[in-house]
Amino acid sequence: MTIESYLIKLNERASEEDVTNIITFINHNGGRILSVIRDSFVIIGAFENYLADEVRRLPSVNLVGGIVFKGNKLPITRRLAK
Repeated sequence: MTIESYLIKLNERASEEDVTNIITFINHNGGRILSVIRDSFVIIGAFENYLADEVRRLPSVNLVGGIVFKGNKLPITRRLAK
């Protein structure tokens, strides 16, 4: 199987516990978390295809979609505290 990058969009009712459970589920099944954007209910992870279907079935998940990063450099986005 192939490891790919996925964007996971959670529904707005997702709790902090839901986010933690999804991260733990992905990590325990051989995936990696690349980014968590809590205020937008988004997780970006890298894992095998079969796992995408399992994550998609979780009740707090609205969308699981594959993403492609072009090139070998990722822009760094930083949110500064006010």
